[in-house]
Formats: sequence, C-alpha cells, structure tokens
Amino acid sequence: MPLRLRTVVAFLAIFSAAFLLVRMALFQWAFIVLSTFFLFVGSVMFAGYMRFANEEKKWRRVLPTASVLIPCYNRADTIGKCVRAVKAMSYPKKLEVIVVDDASTDRSYALLKKMPGIKVLRQKKNKGKAAALNMAIKAAKGEIVACIDADTYPTKEALERMAALFSDERVGAVTALIKPSRLARLLQKAQEIEYMIGFGFSQSAMSSINCIIVTPGPMAVYNRKVLLKLGGYDEHNLTEDMEIALRIRKNGYKIVACPTAKVFTETPDNWRDWLRQRQRWYRGKIFNTYKYRDLIFNPKYGEVGQFGLPFTFMLEMSAVFMLFLIMAITADSLVYTAGILAAYARTSFFSFELAPLVLNSASIFVNVVILGNFAVGILLSHKLAKEKIRLGKLPGIVFIIVGYSLVISAVWLVCLFKEINKSSSQW
Repeated sequence: MPLRLRTVVAFLAIFSAAFLLVRMALFQWAFIVLSTFFLFVGSVMFAGYMRFANEEKKWRRVLPTASVLIPCYNRADTIGKCVRAVKAMSYPKKLEVIVVDDASTDRSYALLKKMPGIKVLRQKKNKGKAAALNMAIKAAKGEIVACIDADTYPTKEALERMAALFSDERVGAVTALIKPSRLARLLQKAQEIEYMIGFGFSQSAMSSINCIIVTPGPMAVYNRKVLLKLGGYDEHNLTEDMEIALRIRKNGYKIVACPTAKVFTETPDNWRDWLRQRQRWYRGKIFNTYKYRDLIFNPKYGEVGQFGLPFTFMLEMSAVFMLFLIMAITADSLVYTAGILAAYARTSFFSFELAPLVLNSASIFVNVVILGNFAVGILLSHKLAKEKIRLGKLPGIVFIIVGYSLVISAVWLVCLFKEINKSSSQW
C-alpha cells in the first residue's frame, strides 16, 4: 500500500526532532531521560517479582472440571504431537478435549478423525483462530477451558498447576511459561531467552501487581463463565490473546501467572516467518492499546490502567525513539564526515567537538541500565523456572545484546508507521 501523507509527515517530524537534539548536543539528555525511565520500570518490575516470589499462593484443593480447546488450521505436521501431549497431562479429573478444524486444506481433518478420545468439530469456512475457539467454548462443558495452539505441547503437570490458581472467583485467566520447542538455530536460541524473560520474570512481576495485559496464545487457561459473559474472543482482532486479556481486566477480573507450568511451542526458525509473526504481534499491540486507551492512567482500572498498559507501551515506544536517535546520530556523522558543514563547524553553536565525548558517556549510561535490567531478568526468569543458565545459552544471550534487540526496535518502527498508514493486515 502506498505511503500516505500523514505517515511521511509523522516520520519526518520524529526524525527531525531526534536530529535537532543531536545537532544541539542535547541528545545526551534524551538518553539520560530514557535511561531513567528504564530504571523506573525495571525497579517496579523487580519489586513486583520480589512480591511474587515471597507471597503465599492460594491453591485450589478441589480442581475444577476442565476442557482443552485446540484450534487447528493446516497443522498436519504438529497436531498429532499436540494432542498426545494434551492427553498425557496429569489431571485428576477426566479431560474433555475439543479440536476445531478451521477448514484445513491439508491432512489435518483426516488425521483428527482417526484420533481416539477427542471431540472433533469442523468449520465449513476458514474463519480464523478466534472463531474456532469461540465455537469450542460454546461446546465445552468444563468449568475452566485451556486454549492451546495446534503447534504447542504442554508439559505433564502444566494444566494441574494452572487450574489450582482458580481459587479466587475473580480470577479470569492463568498464564504459563512459554518456551520454544526447538533450539536448532541461533534465532530460536535468542527467542528462548526472550521468552524466558517475557513469560517468566516480566509476566510474574506483572502478576503480583495485577498488571498482566496478555494471555499468551500458545496456552492460557480461562474461567469459561467469564469468557461466555464477555462474549468470547474478538474474531476481527490481530492479537486476540491480548484483546481478551484487556477485556478481562477492564471488567474487573484478575489474570495471574504460573511460571512453574511449562509449555513448549513451535517458534519461527527463519527471519521471514519471524518478521510476519512480529508484525502481527506489534501491530496488534498498537491497535489494542488504542482500542483500550480509556484504561490509560485511569485510576478506575487500578494498576493495569496506571502502570500495566501505559508503561509497557511507553517502554516499547522508547526503544523506537532511541532507534530514531541512533539514526539521527548516524546521519549527523555522515554529514559531518562529508564536510558539508565543515566550513563553519568550529564557529557555530553546534559543539561537534564535544559530541563524541557526550555520546560515549550517555551511551555507556544507557547501556549499563539496559544490560543491568536484562541480566536481572535472565537470572530471575531461570530461578522461577528452576533451570540453570548453561553455556549453550550464551550464543542466544550474546545475539540479543549485539543485534536482536535492535532488529526488534526496527520492526516496531515499521509496525508503528503501518498502523499510522492504516496498511492492510492479516493473521
């Protein structure tokens, strides 16, 4: 889709602001402000983690009846393994397993019909994951429903541990620790660290301060009555897992984390699939933040409105603005190197001579803050998961530091302008 005028104007405005900060030697203050913001968010998250680690959990002794719902579209390669993992879960009550084939064009439906012990439903037309789950929710009989992707494999004890957290009737959903199922490539190893921090440390910290704003698509468990009361999933939303989480929170229900429940899922092993996935995630985050903008800094919605939604979004946008600063610094360096402004560089109010020194001190400060938060996140996430940081994880950690995070910021930038441009989007 061609760029619209407002997209071009938005890009030029932000870049011009960043470039002006660089030219006026004020960009070091921008770095310091961003670092202070990162420190604040990191401190709140750390405090949340400490509270999560020390609080006494309320476990439900008599577990509710449960249904497992699996939407499936052209997943002949993984659906068998997924169903086997689901049926192998140790749950004290009989599990109802419902698989909805979303008009697959491969062998998925034929394979499903041969699997014993499951209920198979079929959509006549491909309507998407949300519609398939809504169909299963209406057919389910369990008090709680575990929504699991067809390329996801929960561990044996995952559902039992998550179900025990529905001790409070205000709990609308419980999240798990999501991990990549394969670590064959460097990209997947980086995603393992990313997932450990995101679904381990961050999700647990957000849980303790009642701020979780997403119920991960690979697996989340819901109170079925709550889902029915709220009308089920939004069938026209790019990230239905975030939208339903925000709707649950907006209606006064809690979402709690269970990092001891491990769930393995297929993750992209090439940059093309990864880019497609991330554009859906990030555009969905931007769209849903705007959709639920009435929550932002609204005391009526407690911590999720005053911290959860606004500060996580601001954190991501801060990374985008930092990318703009880096672009502006690079552009300024190229201009200076080319000698376009060499004639009056020493006499103007622009302090070129000080720029490298200021850049070094400011960049060192911000890098220390970011790397410090990152290190804490890695250590505490592994502690939650009761795993050791082995030498084999070092390549993924290094890759995140030297390039992966920068790529994520660049993709966020692209998604931001696609939303401004209102470019077409699809799952």
